[in-house]
Amino acid sequence: MSNSTLVRVKLQGIVFPDICPVCGNPATAKGFIGKNTSSKTNGFFDIYYQDLSSYSVKHVISFSPKVCNEHRIPVGEVTRFDAVNTLFGTIFLGAALIILAHIFFMLYDSLYIPPTTFLLLAICFTLAGVILIGMRPPELYRYISIKSVEPNLGYAILRIKHDWYLEQFLALNPHRAVIHKDSLLW
Repeated sequence: MSNSTLVRVKLQGIVFPDICPVCGNPATAKGFIGKNTSSKTNGFFDIYYQDLSSYSVKHVISFSPKVCNEHRIPVGEVTRFDAVNTLFGTIFLGAALIILAHIFFMLYDSLYIPPTTFLLLAICFTLAGVILIGMRPPELYRYISIKSVEPNLGYAILRIKHDWYLEQFLALNPHRAVIHKDSLLW
């Protein structure tokens, strides 16, 4: 999201446009974007990867932008980085690295490498890649997300990708949202 704009918003009273921030279609549902304010990570293991029930309410800041049904993320489905994905991704990536090391040792010893070894290597890398792709943030988070939160000061920094959505958002929130000064650096 290199061409995104950062917007400083108040934590209360924000109004979202009646269009989907992803595709621009009329909004028919409410989405969910959230941030774990107690997180020490830089966004990778953020709230969209973790179950809300593991945090107290004081550590989660969330907004509900209006979205179309295609890009709706119900609160109960926020958990994206579940243990099964992590487990299988780690197993397949670990197996691929072990097979790769086995191939290098066999090449070093000038031994015959059966073609099935290369097939297993390709399968492991493919499955690990598919699992990693499945762990990406939802599409809504790539178009509007919470970059940072200052709960003590009562504001958050939103990252908004589309200019047409940004214009409508700022028009609906003239006294509650302003373009952040670091927007040009982002």
